[in-house]
Amino acid sequence: MNRRFYSLCRVTLLGHALVVVGGGCQQPQPPKETAKKEAQPQAEAAGPSKAGSPKAEGPKAAEKSCIWGIDLDQTELSWTAFKTNDKVPVGGKLKRFKVLGTPQGASASDLLDGLEFEVDGASVDTALPERDVKISTHFFGNVLDHVKIAGKIAAKEPGHANVALTLNRKTKDVPFAWTLADKQLTAKGEIDVLDFDLGGAVEALNAACKELHTGEDGKSKLWSTVEIAVSSTLVCANE
Repeated sequence: MNRRFYSLCRVTLLGHALVVVGGGCQQPQPPKETAKKEAQPQAEAAGPSKAGSPKAEGPKAAEKSCIWGIDLDQTELSWTAFKTNDKVPVGGKLKRFKVLGTPQGASASDLLDGLEFEVDGASVDTALPERDVKISTHFFGNVLDHVKIAGKIAAKEPGHANVALTLNRKTKDVPFAWTLADKQLTAKGEIDVLDFDLGGAVEALNAACKELHTGEDGKSKLWSTVEIAVSSTLVCANE
């Protein structure tokens, strides 16, 4: 009788112990609907893009941040010079240029900062072949290493950049202002070629185009200031 009682008690206690141990290994699971609601802010909290950066639209913006690059096939480098004392504009382009390496960034500022480029000065295009020859011969022909113009961009804050521009073997800092709208990047600045010791090149070109540079006052003049404009389309490099 006593043995049966003790055996029954031991079996009962052992059963309770197994229930307690087995229950302690299980984690309480939240309802599926609750878990789904808690996960939603995490997708939105992927982080806003930096100031000035292009923004992706739709669900992809929450899934993956875009790494931006430059489409050189949709990049244009243009310039505007001025003639006569009335400062009549004369425009053109430089058709051959390249970017060193493969610059990329999480924002437009990141993309531009540190970007290095080279421009072929002999690739001038004003839509008038005779004028192109004169510029190439009389201006760039008086520039040391005239086929190579180089630069490095420093862009520490949105909308502003500083370009260390090398021309005629001299390097000067040139400020640029840039804007970004719908992936279209536009940058504008101005140089004075006298800062690069190119007064002789200006005089040579003005002499070659004396009649065309003569205004109503009867005086021939070619200004030393040149406006520079760059337009480019940014692309998502990691798509």
